[in-house]
Amino acid sequence: MKMAPVPRRPPIRRSRLDSVAALLGAELTEAARQADPASTKLLIACLVVICYFWNTAWVFPVKVLALFFHELSHGLAAVLTGGRVVKIELHQSEGGLCHIAGGNRFLTLSAGYLGSLMWGGAILIAASRTRYDRKIAFGLGVVIGYCTLVFIRPMLGFGFAFGIASAAVFLLCGKYQSEHVNDLILRIVGLTSCLYAVFDIKSDILDRPHLTSDAVMLAQLTGIPSIVWGLVWIALAVLGTVEVFKFSCMAPGETISAHVSSASLLDAFKSKTPATTLKNKKKA
Repeated sequence: MKMAPVPRRPPIRRSRLDSVAALLGAELTEAARQADPASTKLLIACLVVICYFWNTAWVFPVKVLALFFHELSHGLAAVLTGGRVVKIELHQSEGGLCHIAGGNRFLTLSAGYLGSLMWGGAILIAASRTRYDRKIAFGLGVVIGYCTLVFIRPMLGFGFAFGIASAAVFLLCGKYQSEHVNDLILRIVGLTSCLYAVFDIKSDILDRPHLTSDAVMLAQLTGIPSIVWGLVWIALAVLGTVEVFKFSCMAPGETISAHVSSASLLDAFKSKTPATTLKNKKKA
C-alpha cells in the first residue's frame, strides 16, 4: 500500500501575535463577566501568562505537546476513514510529520490544525467542569505513553523521548499530586493547545504561504487556494477557542452571550505590527 505522508510542518514563527492575543483577551474578558469568578480569574491569568511567555522555554514543552495532538489527529482521521498510521515524527524545531497509508486525504489533511483545538478544548472543559482532574491527567498520560510507544519514531529521537517524558509527568501527577495541581496543569495544557491552533494556522498560512503546509497540500487536492483554507480554519479555531473558554468559565445554569466580530478578526490577522521569528534550530 502506498504511503501518503502528511507534510512536515515548519518551525513556528511568532508573527503579529500581539494583535491577535489582544483581541482574544478583550473578547474573552467580556464573555467571562457573567461566568464563575474564580474559574474566570484563573483562566484569564493562564491566558495572560501563556501569551506573555509564548516564545520562551516555559511554554515550549506545552507547544510541542500541542504539536503531538496535531499529528495524532492526522493519524486518527486516517484510521477513522480506513487508513492506518505508519509512524509519527516530532522535532525539536516544532516541526512534525505523520506518515499514513490510505484513508480519506481531504479529511486527514483537515484534521491537524483543528485536531489540536479539539484536544485542547476537551482537556480544558474536562478540567474546568469536572472534579476528576487526577483521573483525567492519569488517563492522558496513558494515551500519550501508548501512542508514543506505538507510533513515534525514531525511538532514539527527540519525539520519542518527549512523549515518554510527557506521559511520565501526567502519570505521576495523576497519581501523587492533588486535584488542584492537576487542574492547573490540565487548564494550561488545554488553553495552550487551543491558542496553538490559532497562532499556528496564522503563522503557517497567512505569514508564510510559500512554505509547504496542510493548507498547501489541501489546495493542491481541491484546487481551492490555500489562503481560503487558512481563513476558514482560522475563523473556526478562534471561534472555537472563544466558545471553549466561555463554557469553561460558565457557572452552572448560566449562559454567556459574547461573540467575536469577524471584522475585528480580519483586522487582527492582517495587522502590520512587526514580526519576531523564533530562533529554533531547524532539523537538517
